[in-house]
Amino acid sequence: MQGRAQMTESEIPGYIQEESERHQALLDVLIEKHTDGAAQVHMVKGIASSAIPEMGKAQKADLLVMGTVCRTGIPVFFIGNTAEKILDEIDRSVLTVKPATF
Repeated sequence: MQGRAQMTESEIPGYIQEESERHQALLDVLIEKHTDGAAQVHMVKGIASSAIPEMGKAQKADLLVMGTVCRTGIPVFFIGNTAEKILDEIDRSVLTVKPATF
């Protein structure tokens, strides 16, 4: 963040907090729109390919639902790199959801 965004060391925590709150608000809207309130939803901080499997195992989740997008290349066309890495790491049922524009 200091390089590309040209933030000072003291600005970074505030930026992280603002982004976390923004993402939580967006997630809350999505949850309200698409669930009946029975789902357990977790917003986890970290690198997705390791944080998501860790959370799934820690919560003993029966089903992991995650959105996927692919950005480049034929090998990842159907599911995406991060989702592929997560599937390699998790021993739970996984439902992946593509954007409507896919």
